[in-house]
Amino acid sequence: MREPIVIIGGGMAGGNAAATLRDEGFSGPVVLLSREPNVPFGRPPLSKTYLRSEEDLAGWYVRPAGWYAEHDVEL
Repeated sequence: MREPIVIIGGGMAGGNAAATLRDEGFSGPVVLLSREPNVPFGRPPLSKTYLRSEEDLAGWYVRPAGWYAEHDVEL
């Protein structure tokens, strides 16, 4: 069994690191540790559309929520 790769931080960089590992063919365990309770996402700019709830965080996710389980990335 391969040693796991542990990624610290669930923001844009951590999410992209996990996605890149899988996109490049890494098949070992990938664990993403974060204080965030949800999937990795970029921090949206504070905008009027966001404050008026005209946009949500789904557009800021690194990958869709189901992608992590489908690609065996432990959150």
